[in-house]
Amino acid sequence: MQVIKVDPRALKENPDRMRQTKSTPQADALLLATIKAVGIVQPPVITPETGGGNGYVINAGHRRVKQAIAAGLEEIDVLVDEAANDNGAMRSMVENIAREALLGSVLELSC
Repeated sequence: MQVIKVDPRALKENPDRMRQTKSTPQADALLLATIKAVGIVQPPVITPETGGGNGYVINAGHRRVKQAIAAGLEEIDVLVDEAANDNGAMRSMVENIAREALLGSVLELSC
């Protein structure tokens, strides 16, 4: 993997992404405020577009990219990964499992 800077508006949504649930307006507002205050802490993961395209597809970090655009950032750091045969489905699944475990831990602490 390598880190590069890109215009977040140039990144394309991955139609095969696993997480299809919508975030809450509160979560989006918190993420936007965090990005405005400190930038993107964990760079989104992208892969080169396949099928003759010369752009990049977001594999992880769709919300971060969306909120970076809302924050008016003209460039963000991203991790460029090799194109996977599964269109990023495995990475997305692993991230969702990790996210569920983190959410469970947060909920336990708040009770």
